[in-house]
Amino acid sequence: MREDIVSFAENKDMPFRVLMCGISYCDYSYRIERQNSELNVIEYIISGTGTVNDNGRIFNPREGDIYFLKCGENHLYYSDADEPWTKIWLNFSGRLASKITECYNLEKEIYFHAPELKSYFYEFYDISRSCIGAKAVCEQSSVVFLRLAQRLCEYCKDKTSARGSVAYKVKNYIDDMTDYSQKLDDIAQKMSYSKNHIIREFKAEFGIAPYEYMLRRRFEIAGSLLKNTAYSVSEISEKLGFCDTGYFSGQFGIRYGASPSEYRKK
Repeated sequence: MREDIVSFAENKDMPFRVLMCGISYCDYSYRIERQNSELNVIEYIISGTGTVNDNGRIFNPREGDIYFLKCGENHLYYSDADEPWTKIWLNFSGRLASKITECYNLEKEIYFHAPELKSYFYEFYDISRSCIGAKAVCEQSSVVFLRLAQRLCEYCKDKTSARGSVAYKVKNYIDDMTDYSQKLDDIAQKMSYSKNHIIREFKAEFGIAPYEYMLRRRFEIAGSLLKNTAYSVSEISEKLGFCDTGYFSGQFGIRYGASPSEYRKK
């Protein structure tokens, strides 16, 4: 097997300490076991499958899955011999890591299907390889971990949904969007669901189509930009991904009972 690993000397003065980060191209021999682990392990499965045993809880993570093993627990994980893992991961520890984990209720959460969160792990990897000095790596990685923990927390909430997690995953993705040119087809591809499945689950959970929800969010942001910025109506229309300012103004008027200019004056 082959591994691309970046490792750092432990600095116990750092509140968030990165110990190692890397990509593992596993084979049948890959097996990791720790008793009362002194570090946290969070890993994203790029391909393949394997087994994770966390204090007797058994999971079989595969492509698009994340598992998060905590310090102070017994870790055991190994790759499947016929379909071995390729995975990207971070080993870390520290008071800040524990506090973030606690604040976002991730202490007991281990296993997530979250293909759209893969980019966070490549951020860890890029930081580890490009930053000069362990302190910079730890500081920048802590920011990425905070953002990742916030997203994973939403997945924990999804599990309590009566309809499962698909509708809430899509809603959270839309709520977190900054690129408003994205279409539902783009979201479906990134989340590895069919568009029809997303529409069906979203309508069942929230009573509206995801496209209509996306429009609502865009017009809510438009209202905020009209109230709190000096952007012109055409600039706001462009920022929110509308190709035609006239269409944007007309739809805004239908929803708010006033044109964008009138709304701003009020």
